[in-house]
Amino acid sequence: MSPSESEVAERADIHAVSQHWPGPRTIAVVNRKGGANKTPTVAALAAVFARYGGGGVLAWDNNENQGTLGWRTEQGPHTSSVMDLLRDKDQLLSPTVHNALLAHYVHHQTEDKYDVLRSDENDEGDHEISADEVDAVHSVAAKYYRMIVMDSGNTARAANWRAMIGHTDQLVIPTTTMEDRAEAAKLTLQTLAARDQLLAQLAENAVVIISQWKAEDGV
Repeated sequence: MSPSESEVAERADIHAVSQHWPGPRTIAVVNRKGGANKTPTVAALAAVFARYGGGGVLAWDNNENQGTLGWRTEQGPHTSSVMDLLRDKDQLLSPTVHNALLAHYVHHQTEDKYDVLRSDENDEGDHEISADEVDAVHSVAAKYYRMIVMDSGNTARAANWRAMIGHTDQLVIPTTTMEDRAEAAKLTLQTLAARDQLLAQLAENAVVIISQWKAEDGV
């Protein structure tokens, strides 16, 4: 019996996400409106690429202060966040450091086979991630991972948001069927397209993921 059309399509999709590329790739998941499913999209993308393509996938909560990716994923045997990685970045960039050391800083997802780098979860803290700190963390992530999927906050003017876009190879724009989420998605793309030619190309090639908000929402 020949495979059905849908099975052939699924096999093609699995083959596509199973590929490895020369050098690391960074995906930024962005929308200026909260509740657009950014964080679930990050977790789902990381899981698909890690399950089918093997390890070496990092989901990074690049919120300027506190994000929720850590709340929605497994916690490892520690409470480390991006702040701990920043503290030890020079050691982690040393050519003599073994990959296993990174387990002190990221939280492995035992079923989905990817790692999570949490944002600062200190309720009493007041530190906001800077552009230089994003650059430093990305240099560490690019050394150890083949794919980096970055969650983001809601402020396109924030220094860490702009720095993230500078490292991005592929934009993913999640939205829901609520009008304000879709409007924010459109404005996000328009803002990027107006900045410069490189960002305009990222916006032109962005992938939009629409999630159903209510059961009665149809086509």
